[in-house]
Amino acid sequence: SSSLPVVKKLQFGMVHIRHYGYRVGQGIASDYGPPVGLAWYHDPELDDHLTIDEAEDLAEKCNRIPFTYFGGEGRLTPEDRIRKLREAGHRRCSIDLSTHQAQKISNSRR
Repeated sequence: SSSLPVVKKLQFGMVHIRHYGYRVGQGIASDYGPPVGLAWYHDPELDDHLTIDEAEDLAEKCNRIPFTYFGGEGRLTPEDRIRKLREAGHRRCSIDLSTHQAQKISNSRR
């Protein structure tokens, strides 16, 4: 019995993008800045629903960093992390405390 080869195909037509805020994270930054994480809450009113072509055009306009380079070029400096946390409404003392705790953990691992 001869069987026809099975052709599998997957297509995407739309991209749904949720925008989350920033919160003090739990990771350990390698450069002694505060850890940054994503907040749990997102506002559905701010979600974007784009076609694939619209999403690619938007990414190109925003100078998207290719994933192969993101780890080196896309990381945030300590100053950027502090600024993003402040803009998200975190108090400076909370940011400083998380930075101090992360440094203690990092130093204990050396």
